[in-house]
Amino acid sequence: TAVTVCGGTYYDSGGGGLYNYSNNENFTQTLTPATAGSKLRLSFNDFFTSNAADVLKIYDGADVNAPLLGSFSENDVPGVINAKNAEGKLTVSFVSDNLFQSTGWDAAISCFTLEAEPTTNVSSLGVTPGSTSITINSFTRGNGQNRLLLMKQGSAVNFNPVDGVEYAVNN
Repeated sequence: TAVTVCGGTYYDSGGGGLYNYSNNENFTQTLTPATAGSKLRLSFNDFFTSNAADVLKIYDGADVNAPLLGSFSENDVPGVINAKNAEGKLTVSFVSDNLFQSTGWDAAISCFTLEAEPTTNVSSLGVTPGSTSITINSFTRGNGQNRLLLMKQGSAVNFNPVDGVEYAVNN
């Protein structure tokens, strides 16, 4: 089934709380953003399936042929899942076995839009390298809303950031 949405809570078939999903479930659902030009975000608050055979899969697109963003079972909480595809859709697939059920999941649904791409890059970057660190002395900022600094020791950077992904500091 397809659902058009930009808010609310996404529950397992039991409806959240202490209600369990059922045995022998097998469903696929495509979520489409209700706001044109936006992308869907699922922020999981709770997640628990009874065993590794009860699996929730989330795909970045309109069906299960889209790239798999993650496969989750037991207490492997998905966290925040952002659509990256141009349509902003997420497809959710869930399969449970015939043995046990658990509390399932609840996730806040929201829509987001990406900032406009910058047209002017950062320039005049002044750095002072240390033995285990680097100091940024100055730079002329570009016209984007946010900043991501990529550096690689000994060679050129060979990584392209992906829109919609929040990156953490990584040495």
